[in-house]
Amino acid sequence: MGIWIQKYAKNNSALSLWLYGALFFYLLETALPDVWLLSPAQICLLGAGWQCWKNREPLWSRRPFREKEYRAIFRWMAVYILLWGVSFFYTRQGADFFHPWVTVIQMAGLLFLCGYQAQNDGTFSKRIFWAPLFSAVTAFLLAVLLYIAKQTSYQLRISPIRDYNQYAMVLLFGEIVLWARSPFARKAGKGVWTEGLTASLLLTGIWLSGSRRGMILAAVVFLWHVAWDGYHCFRLAKSRVRRRWIRRLFLENLLIFAAVFCFVLALTAAMPRERGEVLSENGQRENTLLGTAETIQTGEAMGKRGEIWWAAFRAYLDFSPVEKWWGRGNSYPYDLYEQAWGDRVRKSYGTLELPYGALNPHNFLLTELLSGGILRLTAAIGWWLCLLRHSWRRKGGRSFRMLLWLVTVGTLFLSAPVGFAGSRLFWTAWLLTDMDVRRKKMAEKVDTGGPSMV
Repeated sequence: MGIWIQKYAKNNSALSLWLYGALFFYLLETALPDVWLLSPAQICLLGAGWQCWKNREPLWSRRPFREKEYRAIFRWMAVYILLWGVSFFYTRQGADFFHPWVTVIQMAGLLFLCGYQAQNDGTFSKRIFWAPLFSAVTAFLLAVLLYIAKQTSYQLRISPIRDYNQYAMVLLFGEIVLWARSPFARKAGKGVWTEGLTASLLLTGIWLSGSRRGMILAAVVFLWHVAWDGYHCFRLAKSRVRRRWIRRLFLENLLIFAAVFCFVLALTAAMPRERGEVLSENGQRENTLLGTAETIQTGEAMGKRGEIWWAAFRAYLDFSPVEKWWGRGNSYPYDLYEQAWGDRVRKSYGTLELPYGALNPHNFLLTELLSGGILRLTAAIGWWLCLLRHSWRRKGGRSFRMLLWLVTVGTLFLSAPVGFAGSRLFWTAWLLTDMDVRRKKMAEKVDTGGPSMV
């Protein structure tokens, strides 16, 4: 019996490592160029499946999503995927439109396996949060190395991939996970200076990426972090202890802000100083980081985004009554900008040659509406509301989970070329919030004298 328990524990540990690796590489692949001959994330996911089979226990025997609160989530998910599949019958076929299905299958499998392992291993739901943090730090360090080696598409910003917004969001997810704990829990352990340095590096990477949404959402996350620290300080009973913690945390956040400022100055000093003179590979003129920040202040960026949204909405108003309910297929959000609806948008880019697919509604709600009509949009909203309700119900860690969903909704609201279901960021947010809910449930059972694992 003892040998069997030892062997089972060893297999459990191996399964956890496979799942840690899968989440780590999925996020890292999102932030780095697609140069993988065979995706490490897929290898890790296959390894996790093989380890489950090796455990000789059917995956469905533990039913990791058996609670009632999951039923509504999976019902809306099933309806949405069904309508998504129906949309493919009138979609102009191409490999790009089948790629989201691969993402859905892989990330849904990862979510299920993580839920299964969280029931077997009481510490898994806590340790899984190291994966997005390590992935963000690794992505930033590799981005700097690739920039120094001149292996990136940009010269006035540091981003290893063309879609610098995706890269910035991976870094921001790592930042949120880093600051998820209360300040007292963070200071109780070792590595306070390491944590501050890590936070500074990630914020620096977001700024240097030149991502407007990254800059805005990073500011929101930093303000949330300051408010979170202040909330815990003002809950202290003794005023003397409260004042000491306020001074300490104020100094820490001030040092992080100063470190980010110094890092940005040091790294931008090596960049070209010509504004608008350096060209990227597709002929588009790059802007300096300061120029990018100015477009946020002047509203120039949102003005162009508004034109893109208005063109998509005007195209939807031209649908027939049947098409307004069922949409025009998953390729139409790209096709409409090649038609008369996108003339004004294309003119705003001047003489720049835009390849097919470069223009899309840049909004997951409009993408769902154009692709699948009112029915698919309703299913998408129902799925989202159930996920938000699931994250809100558990009090412990509620602010962290809501912030994670706020960042996810924010980035998908500004860009979602294939809809939200094909986004790894959406599935990562679901996985992390679900692991946090499970972690809080286990903590509550331990506090009330119940079993430590479910």
